[in-house]
Amino acid sequence: SLTFEHFKNKKENVATLQYPHEKFPVPEKKIGFDQSEYNVIRSRLHVDIDDCISCRMCERACPVDCIKIEDVKPKKDIEFDCGKTSNDTQKKLLVTRFTIDMSECMYCNLCVYPCPEECIYMVGGPNESKHEIDYEFSQYKRDGMIFEFANTSDEELMTVGANDYLKKKKEKQEKIIEGERLLGIKAESTPAPSVTPVADSAPAASPVTAPSVGGVDNLTIKCVDIIDDLKLRAAAKKVFFKSKKAGEDDITKIDKIIAEINGMDGYSPDLEQQLVALKPAAAAPVTDSAPAASQSAATVTVTPIDNLTIKCVDIIDDLKLRAAAKKVFFKSKKAGEDDITKIDKIIAEINGMDGYSPDLEQQLVALKPAAAAPVTDSAPAASQSAATVTVTPIDNLTIKCVDIIDDLKLRAAAKKVFFKSKKAGEDDITKIDKIIATINGMDGYNPDLEQKLIALKPEAAAPAVAPVATSVAAPVVGGIDNLTIKCVDIIDDLKLRAAAKKVFFKSKKAGEDDITKIDKIIATINGMDGYNPDLEQKLIALKPEAAAPAAAAPAGVISENLKESTVGLFDVKLLNDIEDISIRANLKKVYMGAKKASKNSDEVIPEMIAELESKDKLTDEIKLLLEGILK
Repeated sequence: SLTFEHFKNKKENVATLQYPHEKFPVPEKKIGFDQSEYNVIRSRLHVDIDDCISCRMCERACPVDCIKIEDVKPKKDIEFDCGKTSNDTQKKLLVTRFTIDMSECMYCNLCVYPCPEECIYMVGGPNESKHEIDYEFSQYKRDGMIFEFANTSDEELMTVGANDYLKKKKEKQEKIIEGERLLGIKAESTPAPSVTPVADSAPAASPVTAPSVGGVDNLTIKCVDIIDDLKLRAAAKKVFFKSKKAGEDDITKIDKIIAEINGMDGYSPDLEQQLVALKPAAAAPVTDSAPAASQSAATVTVTPIDNLTIKCVDIIDDLKLRAAAKKVFFKSKKAGEDDITKIDKIIAEINGMDGYSPDLEQQLVALKPAAAAPVTDSAPAASQSAATVTVTPIDNLTIKCVDIIDDLKLRAAAKKVFFKSKKAGEDDITKIDKIIATINGMDGYNPDLEQKLIALKPEAAAPAVAPVATSVAAPVVGGIDNLTIKCVDIIDDLKLRAAAKKVFFKSKKAGEDDITKIDKIIATINGMDGYNPDLEQKLIALKPEAAAPAAAAPAGVISENLKESTVGLFDVKLLNDIEDISIRANLKKVYMGAKKASKNSDEVIPEMIAELESKDKLTDEIKLLLEGILK
């Protein structure tokens, strides 16, 4: 049971086991008689495959069919020795498969009794001499619960003339791989095009542009929703799925759909035009004209497809107008139209309805994607467009940014403004400006709060001038939210730790970096009882190190600092090489204590050696292993 002594000396009396990497040692059972006298034990099944003669008695006895056995008999004209069991029984079959699915096993032990060679048994208990107890064998995936004991190689199977078995095994594996890739229908094999001799004439440009026209799997099944007639749409979907499974491109899909529904009732030239419009546009031919290339590039940038979502119409407050806009949006989206066309159709639909206003029209027009700036010889134009992208990032702030406002009324008003601005798709600077404008005249507003809100705005991108060395080091020094609340666990005193946690959470809400967090923690607990210079050094060590300026320190100093920064605590999995479970558990307990105290490998290895020496359990082999970890 836990007592107050455990809370005072947590490092010595409390140890959390890192399961599944660490496990408690199994206590020895002493119930009055030796383990060899146990009549039965319920544990994992194990098979000594060298003693198996493939009689399949265990497979027949299993009530849940969790044992699967396959074997091969050598051909008569081939002399092959299958070996003998430990009971000198001559084996006549090669076991090619012996799997036990322990996730289905009911631990009834019925498979053990009929085995004539006693090669299948449950580990531990009376079978401790054959195999130690494996009391816990959980896995992350169900496949890990299937144990394979057969060890017959393909060379041995080829020697005994089991080519048919190998062929069936290979076909089975290919079917499994085929099923995993979901290849339900294979594409029809087409003969390779005949290679004709290349003439001296100039090569044609069309074969180069062909792959860009016929992109594979760009269209989805929703593209056929533009067909209103149910029968035509059902037929089109059937053709689409069949063409998609065959791996054909979008142009072939559309051509096959048109050919299928061409003679059906309800087909019209307008529908054909809509389907043809779904085909990807052909790439512009490569010519010597530079403006043509820039024009095609501009076209791709100006009309991005399907960037807007249905939430863009939430800026419309009137319910009737919004419902009409949503209807137009979905219809335009099904037709595969771009964002500019969507907005134009929405404006044309609700233009004459009650509640429509010029302000609403301006908001809708603002949703259109901006046209890309033309590529000219003017360098300032390029820098201006780049600055625009950097200065106004969209939707980087979250609703938690207003948690720096302590007053409940001000925070509620700020949240309301934030959500409304977010729905309108406005950037972070606009959000903060609107929040300040809304709560400016309310009770509780002060200049300090205004400064905090302004600090949330993203900084403008630096102009393209000579590179400054300090700009590179800034992200390294002031990383936001790299430390977690567990960093204050190095403080042993409860009152100091509680005060440090309070400061940490408050600083985290304000979005301050790690250096500011540590400075505020030190300033808060500096005058409290229990504070000492050693604790201050530990806290300062938590600060992220500033990036060293170029050529500011000698190479020897830099390499020494790098060496010190890379020294840490070794991986606990290295202790799994120790076979003795009790020794391994003791060492892992020392490891966890050292990890909480932020010690490195140079400090913890001597502690482990001293711990084993005090308990008279240190051997030369373990000592060499621990010293090897240190090296």
